[in-house]
Parts: sequence; C-alpha cells; structure tokens
Amino acid sequence: MTKTGGVRQVWIADIDRYFKDHLSTVPLKIIDFQKDFCAYNAWGTWAEFRTNSTIAVTMHHVNEDASYIYEITTDGAMVRQLTSSLWLSTLLYDLG
Repeated sequence: MTKTGGVRQVWIADIDRYFKDHLSTVPLKIIDFQKDFCAYNAWGTWAEFRTNSTIAVTMHHVNEDASYIYEITTDGAMVRQLTSSLWLSTLLYDLG
C-alpha cells in the first residue's frame, strides 16, 4: 500500500503451471502501476479478469481529472483505455 492508501501492485499467480510442472514455488507476475505505467490507484485497485490473458483495472495518472479503467495483459502490457470517465464507466462496466 502507498501512503495515500492506493494499491501499487497486482500479483498474478500461475497456479495451473505450479501444479502441472510440480514446481516448488508458485510463479508470480507482479504488475507495479507506478513503475510500469507511471500511474497509481487512489482508492485501491479492483482488478478483474476480462479474458484468460487480460485484466481490467483502474489507474490514475498525474494531472488527470479522473481515474479510468484500462485493459492490460497479465504480462503487464497496455491494451487500451476502456472508459472515458470513472463514474459513468464504473456504472456501465458493472452493468456490462
């Protein structure tokens, strides 16, 4: 957690690979929003899988008027911005 209370990271565990390959530790991919996207999450991170390889997550960039929902890959690559405003997008995404 950052000092503002927003979460900086999402950890993705590859449980299927862990059991399939009989590994001693669970493979993790850590997506760090400040490091990877120069962004933060003012009110916490609500990551949700959209497909097997992408997640939707809220991010806020400095000097933006709102936080937006973005689609990123589980490898940490930006796919696209899904919304144009947080409040409308949250409502539409929940109705989705």
